[in-house]
Amino acid sequence: MAGFDGHFRELSTGWSELLGYSTDELTARWLAWTAIGVPEEQAYRAVARDLTLQHDARQAKADSEQRYAD
Repeated sequence: MAGFDGHFRELSTGWSELLGYSTDELTARWLAWTAIGVPEEQAYRAVARDLTLQHDARQAKADSEQRYAD
């Protein structure tokens, strides 16, 4: 389950087994989700793309620029 803030509140251990990350690692990942409702199944189908490396690179660049701006 995830909150409106985009952070996981609860994770199934099945996710850890499937994706190869611990539940703690998964809660620290930056994921972009695409989901669609499937009314005839009364369910959602979703995929996620891991943006953690891009996020960390942008943050490192911003931190570096801030150090040199000061």
